[in-house]
Amino acid sequence: MDAKAITISNEDRDRIHILPLSMIPLNAQMLRKTRMVKNSHLESVVELYKGDETGSGQVAVGQLKTVFRDISYEDLAVLKKLSELHSYDVYSLRRLLRELEIDVTDQSGLQLSKQKQDELAGYMKLFTRPLIVKLYGDEGVGLEKPDDLLELFKHSESKHVLHNLKLFAQTLSIQVDEIPKVLADYGDLYMSISYYRELLQSIGPIFGQFNASIDEIRSNRQLQQNQNLIQSCTQVQSKFKSIATDLFKRFKSFDETSDAMWRSGEADAFGAFGQSISGSQTALGSMLCALTVKMNDWQTQFPHANVGGPLKWADYIVNDMRQGLEI
Repeated sequence: MDAKAITISNEDRDRIHILPLSMIPLNAQMLRKTRMVKNSHLESVVELYKGDETGSGQVAVGQLKTVFRDISYEDLAVLKKLSELHSYDVYSLRRLLRELEIDVTDQSGLQLSKQKQDELAGYMKLFTRPLIVKLYGDEGVGLEKPDDLLELFKHSESKHVLHNLKLFAQTLSIQVDEIPKVLADYGDLYMSISYYRELLQSIGPIFGQFNASIDEIRSNRQLQQNQNLIQSCTQVQSKFKSIATDLFKRFKSFDETSDAMWRSGEADAFGAFGQSISGSQTALGSMLCALTVKMNDWQTQFPHANVGGPLKWADYIVNDMRQGLEI
């Protein structure tokens, strides 16, 4: 197998519904130049090409033999496993690929792009601010990211800061020189929550437009004659609302647990917080992938509130948008 590295684009790294197959140990080199994506029906397909003029060329895993006649059963087995995952965000993949015993060819592929990490700095403040104040006090003013913390750690000469670092190490039952790794690990956990939170916020306006469209469908006199159709549209809306509510509750819980952790300052509290985040990443990824794909698809079909109309909206919800949802 040729393990030659293939550059992964920022989009492929950062999108929750895209898995670049260049990082997967496949025998077929042509496949390693493609990517697996979740389509609008939440089905996992291999995308052979994509362009503004050509569109997206997608093939179901079960149909790959018709395109790649020499594809090995080993490759098909790996792709079948990957197609059953509910999300392709880097945080879910780290855990799920380990569970599937699939070794990625380049671990850097399981990192968000530098651009995305910089974009999430604002979300990171919620988590990192208490840590900065605890360790560095006024000297930490202006720090926002874990990388900033690590850089300051390397040059900490203040007696006050060194004292706080020693106390922090004692709390976690570690050596002071182990703090950078702990900061990096927690920074990565914080980054994952920031990533998921930004995804939910980014689709908020689309969700609002979708809900407004449902209201118009219900109030449309012609459609009121078809209560089964209105009920189907309402079921889809309720499914999305249930997912969003669950996500908001989880984020609120993370915020409360984070606050309690810094107030407590006990080693068990730090460990419990880290486990609560890492244990929730797969569920968060799954819910957000479904919601993101569906909302982005809605926006593609109806980019503005005056596009389509109640009849077209209802038809699309029942015949397309409903597909892939467990209702």
